[in-house]
Amino acid sequence: MRQFFKGLSYNLEGFRYFFANPKLWKYVLVPTLINFLALIILVTLYVSYFNDIFLLLTKPLSGLDILEPQNFWGHFFDGTLWIVRQLFKLLVFLVSLILIFVVVFLISSVINAPFYEAMSEKILELLGLGTASTFKGFIKNFVYSLKIEMSKFFIFAGAVLVLFLLSWLPVVGVIFSILMFLFVAWMFAFGLCTYPMVVAGASFTQMLRWGWNHKALLTGFGLPSVIPFLGLFIIFFQIAGGTLLYVGVEKEKNQQMKLTSINNRH
Repeated sequence: MRQFFKGLSYNLEGFRYFFANPKLWKYVLVPTLINFLALIILVTLYVSYFNDIFLLLTKPLSGLDILEPQNFWGHFFDGTLWIVRQLFKLLVFLVSLILIFVVVFLISSVINAPFYEAMSEKILELLGLGTASTFKGFIKNFVYSLKIEMSKFFIFAGAVLVLFLLSWLPVVGVIFSILMFLFVAWMFAFGLCTYPMVVAGASFTQMLRWGWNHKALLTGFGLPSVIPFLGLFIIFFQIAGGTLLYVGVEKEKNQQMKLTSINNRH
């Protein structure tokens, strides 16, 4: 749990660092416009077809409707069924909003990756851990980052879809719902914290290994992102926080390796 809350605290660290360095604001405008454009399109389509989607999902229950209840129990059952239907409608609406945000995040990760990586690279430069890349280097990184982000998109979108479908299973579905919630938090944080690794040219396998080794830390860091739409407003602070988290983890690892080396000598 300590690692979980430590990860959560990096959201505040990112917020502080971002506002302490005004040079980072230039990376905000274009990605923000793209994010909100994607969000508006998806929400508009969803609202337009929500009733059709809901009717399709509740079609198996249509046979339970009591068209003309004749007695107390008939009215009671009809009223209960109406309440269940409304609660289910609310659940479908909220879960769908989370899925919409997940889709926006994944699309944003692909399209906006060059801007996010440039911002992470700038933070590393401000920390004295790197230098700004040339235009040639930017093009090379763009092609590489596109490959990485597409890998993230297909793997994570597939995993979320499987967990979402399993969450509708009777009884055990709630377990898969919780797993989906935790996985999405980890997934968001993984995407936000590995931009420095993309800049460094790490492979996707190395990134996955790093993310899995720090799953509690990343799940805590990604928790605020799971709140629908909040993530769109804090993503730039989280990129700063994710870069700081990655740097902090690597510093701790290097320090631990030095201590181990010293102890082995003695």
